Amino acid sequence: MKKEMDCDYVIAVPELKKRQVQIPSKIIPLNKATTYYNNFYQTRLANYTQNSLRAVWFDYKALKDYFIYVTNFCSDKQIKISRFAFLLGANKNNQRTIFIAPVTYDEQLDLHRAFSFDNNKITYLHRFAGEPYSTVKDFDKLQSVDQSLILHNSHSISSAEAITLYNNYHDAITAPFSAIVELDTRFVYYEVGEFEEYLSFLDDQAALNNISLSGINVVFAAHQNNEDAGIYANHLTLFFAPTLKGNRNCSFFSFDKPNENILDFSKNTLNPQPIKILSSQLSTLFNFGQGGPPPKHWD
Repeated sequence: MKKEMDCDYVIAVPELKKRQVQIPSKIIPLNKATTYYNNFYQTRLANYTQNSLRAVWFDYKALKDYFIYVTNFCSDKQIKISRFAFLLGANKNNQRTIFIAPVTYDEQLDLHRAFSFDNNKITYLHRFAGEPYSTVKDFDKLQSVDQSLILHNSHSISSAEAITLYNNYHDAITAPFSAIVELDTRFVYYEVGEFEEYLSFLDDQAALNNISLSGINVVFAAHQNNEDAGIYANHLTLFFAPTLKGNRNCSFFSFDKPNENILDFSKNTLNPQPIKILSSQLSTLFNFGQGGPPPKHWD
């Protein structure tokens, strides 16, 4: 008995149960990932010569250590993490980048907000998704990384640096694109445990297939501009794809023959040969996070 999802993604359920493989619900098929990737190029890059970066690479060990550290830190401080957010930023060269921060519920504003920790207290990095800039000031008090809960380029950064990246993203990326998408995505988030489940899934499959993972590419993508995408039509999204040692630009999309089944993110568009990915050849690609905006208020 087989459960068919997309044309290039087939799961043999009995075999999965036998091997006790837990598949994250947000694993996506190859054709969806390539559609997102290609749509990002067509809508964001084809008519522009700058901001051509297609993915941000995170070291695998640093990523795993980060989630463990933040979870333990917040547990010790009795801070309840509700989500983890992948926030979009732009560096001093106006190039897209991504940083990760935990999220907690702010009762005062009745919002879930990304945060870090400074001077023994929470620093909220923004208010809601629709605001162009973070309202946080007093950057001179937010320079230390000693209690940082923010991961960028596989290392910790200060709240001040993260907010600077976040604010610059509006000027460099969101505002110039506003004629096409009025309020494009500023972050993608996952409920607590969802991304950690994905990492555990990669660990399990890597061990079963004798694969050594070096990192994960966080890939810039875009929903299609149609009714099926609903409120997220033409909005930016992200998907995640693991890498092997030697080439950060390339990720593998199947645990079967990972050195052959690759996605080359140095290319403008992707057109890999359609394949059937069976239970022993599971897709490695992860998506379906919630983004903001929309809605205008992150609730």
